[in-house]
Amino acid sequence: MKIPERVADVEVRNKVETALHSDPYFYDAHVTVIVKDGVVHLQGVVFDDWDLRTARRLSKRLVALNVS
Repeated sequence: MKIPERVADVEVRNKVETALHSDPYFYDAHVTVIVKDGVVHLQGVVFDDWDLRTARRLSKRLVALNVS
């Protein structure tokens, strides 16, 4: 049985996904956003360190989030 996600986690995930997708220089097709108890986890493949830093920066910019 799947435990329903907290509404806040779903909202945060949607905001992070939108921010990543909205950046014209960031290719987000291979990045998955997971939010559990308010902590954002970014998983996937990026091309280089610059993309990694960009993903973290875009995610943190939204609100004071814990991003790993």
